[in-house]
Amino acid sequence: MNEIVRKGLRLSYTDIGLGEPALLFIHGNSCDRSFFAPQIERFAAAHRCIAPDLRGHGESDAPKDASYTFHALTDDLAHLCRSIGAPRVVAVGHSLGGALAVRLAASRPDMVAGVVALDSTLIPQPGFELWLDPLLARLGRDPEAPFPREFFEPLFAAEDDPARRAEIMARLARTPRHVTTALFALFRDSDYEQAARAVRCPFLYVGAHRHRTDPQALRRLIPQAHFAQTALCGHFQTLEAPEQINAMLERFLARLVI
Repeated sequence: MNEIVRKGLRLSYTDIGLGEPALLFIHGNSCDRSFFAPQIERFAAAHRCIAPDLRGHGESDAPKDASYTFHALTDDLAHLCRSIGAPRVVAVGHSLGGALAVRLAASRPDMVAGVVALDSTLIPQPGFELWLDPLLARLGRDPEAPFPREFFEPLFAAEDDPARRAEIMARLARTPRHVTTALFALFRDSDYEQAARAVRCPFLYVGAHRHRTDPQALRRLIPQAHFAQTALCGHFQTLEAPEQINAMLERFLARLVI
């Protein structure tokens, strides 16, 4: 395990392998860097693989008074890359991590050579507030409220392995509730479309069993986007279908001109 400290906040990360382009793996809400273990194992032989625990997750610090905004999280990622001498990366983000990859590419185009978003919400679907507002209200009333299973359980597909599903749910539940709640609130962020429109680098979106972002709407914002979908697999593709994700990522990298 490696660590850096930014503004008093300890951030843990994995940095393994050699070779360009470097891959920056960015996990989702309530996950951690271990959700990319199959990808790191596959690509570290030919690429430098960098996988942080976002603030509030895994082995990184999770203070209640910290900011858990897109801006803060993206700045952490940029600071990490600068600090460890990784000036240019392909950002591979799962779920929330894909939205962070988009914002990193939009705000620091010199740093990001390509983006791969794995089943990410890059344009919130109309009516999202109908489920988000009651969820945030419940969590806001009671900081010790039970883990919001009603958000995460529909992310699985019927074909997902039951034992792995139980393990993933248990791992998600370990994330401090104040972190999970703050990240749910990011669905209200007003800059989703603006950030996507600013992406100029090669882009791949890989959906799962149901679309979290409308491909046609996203293509209008990112004309160079390519789209794919995993088969017989729910949201947690990196663990449930690593052979599919690895093959698509390998093909994307092989066609990347840096």
